[in-house]
Amino acid sequence: RTVPIRWKRAHLIFVSVFLIFPLTLLWEFTYCDFFGENALYFIIGFSFAMNFVDNALSRAVREELIQVPLSTACSVVLFVGTLGADDFVDFCEGFFLELLYGIAERLILGTLFEAIDKGTAYAAHWAKTRSWFWRFTLILTAGRSTRALLMNEGKDEEMVQEGTPIEEAMEEVIGCGTTCMSTIMTPFIIGAIYVFAPETEIPVHLGGIQHGEPYMAMGAMAFQ
Repeated sequence: RTVPIRWKRAHLIFVSVFLIFPLTLLWEFTYCDFFGENALYFIIGFSFAMNFVDNALSRAVREELIQVPLSTACSVVLFVGTLGADDFVDFCEGFFLELLYGIAERLILGTLFEAIDKGTAYAAHWAKTRSWFWRFTLILTAGRSTRALLMNEGKDEEMVQEGTPIEEAMEEVIGCGTTCMSTIMTPFIIGAIYVFAPETEIPVHLGGIQHGEPYMAMGAMAFQ
């Protein structure tokens, strides 16, 4: 019984280490002038890219409860990276732009991506169950696709097992809980930043560290 548990833990550590490096590079990129001049575009781009990141993490770990800390690490890095504004108008632009995108994502993009995934899975299942398709494939490949067909036999059962009602309910509860907690904690975080402005201010070049990537890599370990 300990072998699957050890493998799961080792796999989680591997995915966490694999995720640290792009997050560290992304965090380092947020300090450049190019990012500051085009912050609004990057906010929308990062928010849109998180849909694909969550999908990739879900396929990598295969469990919602294991995926939550990894997705949280990505969200924290994006939140800290896009935190800050030149003035109140700039802050309002970024806030309402991200709010409008969140509304559109909940109403349109989430349903659209789900429909695309279901359509792709149905199309693959339809192609696998058509005898004329495989007969035509065997004629073209001279039987070389038989091995690939045998390797993909278990994917139909895997597709059926995915998306059970319990996992879908867990995903909805986790998403709603994360949204509620972020809504509750955001005013306190902003208030703490205003009260402790000198302490929370980021110095130029990270306090004189011109090449601080190793230190940021060690700091990124805290998210794991």
